[in-house]
Amino acid sequence: MGTWNRNFLVHHAKADVVRNKVVHWLERKGFDQSVDAPLFDDFADDERYLCLVSNLEWTIVLYSEAFLEGDRLLAELQTWPIILQVTIADSDVWGYDLLEDGELTASFNSNPRYFGGDDQKLPINGDPERLCRVLGLPGREADIRRCQRAKVLFSDFPCRSFCQVLGASAGALHPGDFDLRIPGSGSPTEIAGWRIEPLRFERRRPFGEEPPGRILHSLAVRQFETREVPQSDDPDLKRNLQRQVQAIRLLFLPFALIGKVLGPVIGWWLRRKLKPPAQKGPSDPLLHWLCRRTAEPVAMDGEWLLNRRFGIRIRSGVQLRNVPKAPFPIPNEIFNFHIADRSLLAIANRPEWLRNVYILKNGRTVLSDELFFADDHPVRATIFRVEGPTHPRFEQMWFVEFERFVVTVGVTTETPLTGGALAAIKEVVRTLGRIPGT
Repeated sequence: MGTWNRNFLVHHAKADVVRNKVVHWLERKGFDQSVDAPLFDDFADDERYLCLVSNLEWTIVLYSEAFLEGDRLLAELQTWPIILQVTIADSDVWGYDLLEDGELTASFNSNPRYFGGDDQKLPINGDPERLCRVLGLPGREADIRRCQRAKVLFSDFPCRSFCQVLGASAGALHPGDFDLRIPGSGSPTEIAGWRIEPLRFERRRPFGEEPPGRILHSLAVRQFETREVPQSDDPDLKRNLQRQVQAIRLLFLPFALIGKVLGPVIGWWLRRKLKPPAQKGPSDPLLHWLCRRTAEPVAMDGEWLLNRRFGIRIRSGVQLRNVPKAPFPIPNEIFNFHIADRSLLAIANRPEWLRNVYILKNGRTVLSDELFFADDHPVRATIFRVEGPTHPRFEQMWFVEFERFVVTVGVTTETPLTGGALAAIKEVVRTLGRIPGT
């Protein structure tokens, strides 16, 4: 899954005016602005996320639902005379559309036939001269033309270079690239000459509808029955299947040999294609800041382990695991620590995710299920037995329910944990709570 971006770059617009326009549009759609920072990388159906990145030259609108709702948003923005739409589709195709007073006057698509039809919107595919004349960028036509001709494996790179030529590097970014989920980050921030303002919206509840209550203690364990597919004992059928498998292996053997010989060459070509184009001139300050930021939400404070993103802490007996930073970290990881010689992982999930946990299927059974509280937060400790092809495994899980999320602490073992280990983990889980003042 590649990058999907659809961003709107409004030329010479005041950010506050654009902000008010978009906020009123979302309010008419039934979404009200929330003061809470977003917690998760993904967005639920009843959430919208907007990030405004602006300076004196540009106001860039990054919207979480731009592909589904972008046409209507673009209509709202067309009160401004000059709008540039920049798009990346699955990291394979990129392009731009220049609109002057609502009329499309220049358009570029790096691969107009990528989706099967012809997506070239104008007779000329790309018009650097008009783009530079309208945007007041004399002398940059050759740089834009170079971006349009670039042939690389990922279209993110030429699109990023194109936006840098325009002096609008944020135009090639996704709202999720600005990881502003730390508490207090909802206010505008000045970074590298840009004003960045994240905005989160929630769907308005109908009059009289109460917010969903806590569900952890009320969930019932339900068994989901599946039927096994009957296996045939016909010896002729088995013999025919074995012959077919052997034939397929012989068919693909030449490709395997070719791959073994040409593997180093193919690897060199892929590394060359995956390498971003060389940066010409000084690096962009905003992109440099995004690449260099090192703010970590997890920290130690005496006997407490804190996660400031989710505003929670855990105490006593916890040792922070010293593990190298993963290139692809587990989404919504909160804590990674040791208790009773066991490595445990704490993850945040949306409360509605709990409903699937207690629907048992595929040889999954409950060995024990205990309900209790940590302060006023519901806690549930459940041990699952999961049948495997050779031997079962045991999943020991503790759930702590907060207002907007559920913390799951779990460990999987080949044999059930002893009573002493379970008691030690339970004692620590019961200390999970809010960081004072958050």
